[in-house]
Amino acid sequence: MAAKAERGVPLSTLCPKFLHTNSTSHTWPFSAIAELIDNAYDPDVNAKNFWIDKTVVQEQECLSFMDSGNGLDLETMHKMLSFGYSDKTAIKGVKPIGMYGNGFKSGAMRLGKDAIVFSKSKTTSCVGMLSQSYLKEIDAKQIVVPIVCFEQSQTSKYILYLLLRERERGGERERGGERERGGRERGRERERGGRGGRERAGRERERERGEGERQRERQSERQRERDRERETERETETVRERERETDRERQRETERERQRQ
Repeated sequence: MAAKAERGVPLSTLCPKFLHTNSTSHTWPFSAIAELIDNAYDPDVNAKNFWIDKTVVQEQECLSFMDSGNGLDLETMHKMLSFGYSDKTAIKGVKPIGMYGNGFKSGAMRLGKDAIVFSKSKTTSCVGMLSQSYLKEIDAKQIVVPIVCFEQSQTSKYILYLLLRERERGGERERGGERERGGRERGRERERGGRGGRERAGRERERERGEGERQRERQSERQRERDRERETERETETVRERERETDRERQRETERERQRQ
């Protein structure tokens, strides 16, 4: 059913198939690439550098486009992933190339079925997704664009570290309490003795073996989680190093421009 506005009038929607239909305006891939380059060099972005690369992610070949321009916040990211929104204006006499709010969508979907956008501004980092595969997987009836944004802060990472460490300590305390209770129970069983006590002791040993296996499984799972966290941290550090290199290049470019002036 179509979504309705406050007065009950149905709102126009976009079928996910439109992403492919819209991309056919590019008869060859180089015009789609030109759309992405134009966006980077528009005056509101003002990128001084632009990189195109090919990489492999989970055995899938991917194109990577990166520029050194101004980043996006949540509002501008949402507008960029939507259709028909364009706030571009001339800056210092430089007129923008894109004016219709469609270039990124048509260009990106001409080059592939899925596009993930990573953007960093002075205060915010955002990740947005325009994906035909995702829309097909969830059987979407209209286009949706997942976006995640977060403020840049070292405090957030430190708080997450404290929460994870406290969770691990709580697990250790719980396991210590279980071992202590198990020890007391085994002592009572030995005191009671007899056949019934031996049978209960046998059941207790079975339970302990099962508990030991579960504990080893939990430890293995925690180790895998720590490995994943370390891998994520390494990937994050790699991205940050690239960002720092981009910032240094931008500073050097600014210094060279200042010297030329």
